[in-house]
Amino acid sequence: VLSNSFLAALSAQMQQRGLCALFPKCSSAALVTRSRVVVRMDAIDPDVTPFAEGMHYNARLQAPNVWEIAVDPSIVDEAAAIFAEPAFHSVTAEGEPYEEVHSSAGPFFVHRVLSWSSDAAWVAVDSAAGFDRFRSLFERMRLPERLAPLVPGAELRMYCAFYVVRSQCSAANYHYDYKRSVGTDALTLITPLHNYRERHSFQLSYISQRLEDLKAAAAEASSEELLPRAAGEVRRYEYRKGRAIVFGSSFMHSTEVGAGCGGEPHAYMCFTFGTTQEERWPSILETIGSQSRLLVKPSGELGFSELGAALEALIDGRLGAHR
Repeated sequence: VLSNSFLAALSAQMQQRGLCALFPKCSSAALVTRSRVVVRMDAIDPDVTPFAEGMHYNARLQAPNVWEIAVDPSIVDEAAAIFAEPAFHSVTAEGEPYEEVHSSAGPFFVHRVLSWSSDAAWVAVDSAAGFDRFRSLFERMRLPERLAPLVPGAELRMYCAFYVVRSQCSAANYHYDYKRSVGTDALTLITPLHNYRERHSFQLSYISQRLEDLKAAAAEASSEELLPRAAGEVRRYEYRKGRAIVFGSSFMHSTEVGAGCGGEPHAYMCFTFGTTQEERWPSILETIGSQSRLLVKPSGELGFSELGAALEALIDGRLGAHR
């Protein structure tokens, strides 16, 4: 339950930044176009090959629509320096499900994921300036030109940038980020801010699948779930600084059960990004519409997510009732 004081404070903050109306197009939503340099698909991750429309298989990880790539650790350090600021020290503590914190990179919207068996929180950029700052990291990592071959359309759009942070997980929560029909229209990238001390647990669990089973399932277009969890085996991916995992639809995964050493939070820099084709947006929005308060849409407009719009309506309703 959101307190009236919290909602009033959030409303005042949004009004101060001019965010209570529809957002105009702004510089942070500039197109990230494909590089003219031709990137071979097997150069992204040599262990991955396509096997159906919007579907690829990683032979090393034995799972669909997942890639591992190198990222510049010095650029990750820039994101880590922001997250080291005092504003972020309590994001895994118990509190309101939604909170706004302020840093040198501007405001961030904290969404505590209360339905999971962990203290996970999404901490998303929450201003045009913040989108500009993290889009710079996204581009300097050369992610648009490196990953463009995976995404349909002529351009690649960064939808949002955020941190995922957690200090413990008591039970697995296997899920897909995107339903099957999304394919690689949208992708998620996750990379750790540091090499954390806990390595034997508290990493990434995922469900492996046999390629022949995936090919057979892909031929049947009747289900949004490519294969049930029972059809595969549990495997683990160990996060390493300087490496990122990228995934699209049909990659079933969960935080691995465990905890940081001495309660140490593990924090990751994340990007969601994908196509600029408007007709594909509704399916993508089913996943990313509830993670942050703001999103850059395929059109290039910075605006409220579905969660942001719902919070705005709730704020208006509660404040109106007390006038």
